[in-house]
Amino acid sequence: MTVSGTAENGDLATPIPVTVTIPAGSTSFVIPVDAIADGSVEGTEDLIVTASIANPGVDADADITVDVANASGTVTITDDDSAIVTVDLANSDLSAGEPGDNGFVRFTLSTPSTNPVEFSYNIGGSAVGAAAADATGATDADYAALSGTATIPAGATYVDVPVTVFDDPIVELDENVTIELDAITSASGDVTADASAPIGDVTITSDDTATLFFDLVNDGRDTDASETGPDNGTLVARLSNPVAFGVSAGYSIGGTASNSSDYNSISGSLFFAAGVTEIPIDILVVDDADLEGSEDVTLELTDILTPGASDPGFSLISIIGADTATMSASDTVTIEDNDGVTAAVAGIFVNGTDWADLFRDRLDGVEDGPGTGIGYQLNGELTVPWINIDQIIVQFDSAIDASSVDVSDFVLTGIPGFNSDFTLGDIPTIDTATVGPNNTVVLQFAASQFLEPAQLFLDVNASGITFSGQAGSDTTEDFIALPGDANQDGIVNGADLTDIADRQGSLILPGDFTFLNYEFFSDVNGDAIINGTDLTEVVDRQGSLVLIPSSTAASFSLDSDSTEDQNSRSKPVMERSRVLSLSGSIDSNFKSQDKYFAEEISFEEGKSEELESSKFDAALINDLVKVRGIQ
Repeated sequence: MTVSGTAENGDLATPIPVTVTIPAGSTSFVIPVDAIADGSVEGTEDLIVTASIANPGVDADADITVDVANASGTVTITDDDSAIVTVDLANSDLSAGEPGDNGFVRFTLSTPSTNPVEFSYNIGGSAVGAAAADATGATDADYAALSGTATIPAGATYVDVPVTVFDDPIVELDENVTIELDAITSASGDVTADASAPIGDVTITSDDTATLFFDLVNDGRDTDASETGPDNGTLVARLSNPVAFGVSAGYSIGGTASNSSDYNSISGSLFFAAGVTEIPIDILVVDDADLEGSEDVTLELTDILTPGASDPGFSLISIIGADTATMSASDTVTIEDNDGVTAAVAGIFVNGTDWADLFRDRLDGVEDGPGTGIGYQLNGELTVPWINIDQIIVQFDSAIDASSVDVSDFVLTGIPGFNSDFTLGDIPTIDTATVGPNNTVVLQFAASQFLEPAQLFLDVNASGITFSGQAGSDTTEDFIALPGDANQDGIVNGADLTDIADRQGSLILPGDFTFLNYEFFSDVNGDAIINGTDLTEVVDRQGSLVLIPSSTAASFSLDSDSTEDQNSRSKPVMERSRVLSLSGSIDSNFKSQDKYFAEEISFEEGKSEELESSKFDAALINDLVKVRGIQ
């Protein structure tokens, strides 16, 4: 007997025997077929039993043959087992992430099947699956391709559908992949899909972040702009990695150039659309007619505006911290002016390095802190009355190229006045010229030299200095130094002592407050208090004076018992002088009304005039130190 069909002897309680003997006298033999309840899903099976006589004439009489047409019998075995395919969330791995942390969804079969069970599933979620041909994520996919079908092998009870994560550089929020059982596509027997099977939901987390910065080596960057052309500039803001969502950022606008007047208005904000990593910011130069010199535009990244602080993506984007050679939180475009020389002197100051900080702050009007003030700004009105002035500070209106500054750019000359012993006041020598803060150049006198009585002229040759690549404009400042002249009357005498005595004990307090009737010109030694030390300085200088000719087109002489001509501007006025002569060419008739004269004196053009002693105020004759007021 041979057995064939889809069923096997193993499916039967009693195997089909290989040989069967029909007893003598019998015409039949029954072969039992007892199916086993095996618990496997098999479907309906057929058992075919075929008879044959292996050795005719030996195993049976020679006249006994097998009816070939009816030699087989078939038994149909019906399976009473069934199975359900469902999703097993408890044994799935639903957490995945970059890099290399994969997940999977497990599908289970409630009863094993002797044949493979194939089913389909639906794919969804926010993550992007790769195409079948993309095995590496080259198309910016989040995970490897899924076919949408799976097979539980014969005899097995589950299969895992993997979610294989790609490690991409994209900054993303958490994404997910959903895998949902659809239908049984191939199975034997009673196998069904669980209609209420849960959905496998795998979360994919990204390990990527992005830094926002100005790209200092970008091919599109151009930091040199000019009004000529005009030639525009460009700065480039960049994200270090692409971002899957939109990012807004803000930047501050600084520099010496003015937004919307020196260049077209820029907004101070940026928006990177999803996937965009580079935004050029164009500085479109306005060619105006203003004399400005080179100016600059500095942009500095300030904040990330979106996502909001409550959005989990907020922490994934940051502004660069420490700058590098290629990346910075700020960048600058320089705009060259094409309207000529612009840099000029903004102010000239006198300063004493031994002065008290409070006193210096009082003079310059700014509480700078210890050793940082720049002293008194010359304004053409006040005779400089202070002692120990050893610096002149020149402030410009533009940034200075320090390498272009030389002591020869500053020349100090003057007409000496008289010290109290009738010696001529010395004109200090400028020893060094050093670039300081706030566009200043500090002119330091030679050691132990200070301003003495004199009319002084400071020539600033700024055309030899460069300011952002351009030359400056020259200027001359003239002023009078008369240390000890507290009351500004042109002579150091008893009136100054009286002024200081009346203010004794007054002082400067922090916060630019003063006590009693403090006045800075009476504080001749600059120690922030008016007291006996100021009186001593004035006593030592009594009688010092400066002669100031009123017209450079004329000269004066004060004749005395000496026959020596004293009409040079560089020679002193002696107290014994009694006759004033004016000579030389003058532009027009002019006259004088001055407190040193008892009457108005008129001079005619081209004429010399002698003024007898009787025309001077007798009470003031011995104090004659300064001829002024000639118009």
